[in-house]
Amino acid sequence: MTMQSFVTAVVIALIAAECCGLLQRAARGLIRWAVRLSHGRTPRAEIRLLEQYQNLDDCSGEIGKLLFALRWAVRGVVQQAIGPPVETCWESAEAGQIFSAVAALRTGLQSFGGDIRTHPPARRKEFDRQAARLRALLGKPCAVFDDETADVLLATTTTTCQAYVDDRNERAALDLVKAALPLMGRMGRGNRAVLGLRRAHASAVLATGDHRRAEALLRELMRDELKVFGPHDPQTIKTAQLRYWAWHSAERFDKAEAGLNSLHTRMAGMPGVETTDRQHVQCKHAWTLGTLHRVRESAALYDHVISDRAGTQGADHPDTLDARHSKGKMFVHNGDGQAARTVLLPLVADMRRVFGARHPYTLETRKYLALASALSYPLIRHEHRAAVRELRRVLRFQRHRHGPGHPLTHDTRMWLAMLTEHAEKS
Repeated sequence: MTMQSFVTAVVIALIAAECCGLLQRAARGLIRWAVRLSHGRTPRAEIRLLEQYQNLDDCSGEIGKLLFALRWAVRGVVQQAIGPPVETCWESAEAGQIFSAVAALRTGLQSFGGDIRTHPPARRKEFDRQAARLRALLGKPCAVFDDETADVLLATTTTTCQAYVDDRNERAALDLVKAALPLMGRMGRGNRAVLGLRRAHASAVLATGDHRRAEALLRELMRDELKVFGPHDPQTIKTAQLRYWAWHSAERFDKAEAGLNSLHTRMAGMPGVETTDRQHVQCKHAWTLGTLHRVRESAALYDHVISDRAGTQGADHPDTLDARHSKGKMFVHNGDGQAARTVLLPLVADMRRVFGARHPYTLETRKYLALASALSYPLIRHEHRAAVRELRRVLRFQRHRHGPGHPLTHDTRMWLAMLTEHAEKS
């Protein structure tokens, strides 16, 4: 194959991929327009839209999707011409109609399994679209939701927020919480669904680096949860875990280590505690031990967590890969470049395969592998230059995705400044 024919094939493939994307967007736009014509902005419209989006996804091929959407558009025009049926607005709709609309959206979001980290771009965009619909529902007057519907809506918001936090998209999570504030106020601080969303809110704030505000939110939440659940409930344990992690973020390492160690001991004999929660506590404890330069203890605990997660969730599960990354990162922070390279070098390939080249998890692993290489070969100039180039690439992506003030962006900028200064001195 000549270079010209290769370039031509690549261009044709790119044009075909772009055309497929345009066809899919056109199909979704036609269905949305047809549903608005037939049902207006009513609870019934929400249900029909989600149903037809699901039917659209089941169609084979982009042309098939477009033909399906065109049929619906024709039906919408015909319905509008003969006079659409009288539809009730949200404020006067029956409680059953509103609950059905909320339940349909909940089902759509549940199909993602509460974790979007490994989903392909098309599915992630679909999650964003459904989250936008959730935000629109939260913007409806609080009075249209009865208590049961409000609980479902808030619980759905909680799982959606947590999925965004796990994916390092804290801004999207905080936007959802902001939209839910009026409904949270109506249901009261002690409502169980509200307590769950408050925890997700505190988790998002903590992930943005605002540990003082997060600690204040968690302190109030802990007080309210103790009244509702008591000290030995798994929900209270989730909040305690976040509070100790906030202490770590505030550089109270000894206090955080003691709290996490004590929490893990308590969880061992506590019924109802999920395995994933126990593993999260162990992982945070391992990182805290590394921060205190207790490297052997930290590495041993990480090995236990990695083995446990691989056995219960799979070797390619995001949490298993994240524990491997944290172990390598711990070695970098303690100056052991060779040990870090041993962990991170094979991990980069796994991260690219599971998440993609530009996912936040992959970028962080690339960054710390570059730092490990610079640590391993301090006298070799080209290793430092390669590390600087890699960190600049990572920083460019992080600024675009997270913004300049995000903790991940700040961490990369700090390491890049240190490497650049070292290169100039040498």
